Amino acid sequence: MLDALKVVCDEIEKNFAKVDNETKFDEIDEDTLKNLLEELKLALETKRPKMIKPIVDELIKFRFDIARQSRFDEIKRLIMDYEFDLALSKLKDISY
Repeated sequence: MLDALKVVCDEIEKNFAKVDNETKFDEIDEDTLKNLLEELKLALETKRPKMIKPIVDELIKFRFDIARQSRFDEIKRLIMDYEFDLALSKLKDISY
């Protein structure tokens, strides 16, 4: 019985990857941030989600300081709610 239990436990361990709770983010330099935010601004002006989403997806990969992250989270929420004009006005709060 213990051998069968060990086999089952080994199988579970083998088949299920351990979850890493800490997400890895890249650092972003000011020039890259400035360029991406300018692209986002232009995309928001079009009010076309298909143009906006790739830029937001790219920005999500980077680590921001707490203040910028908070503002970016607000902009993402507005974009998800299709509030492009409000997102555009909030975009200026992320200094670059």
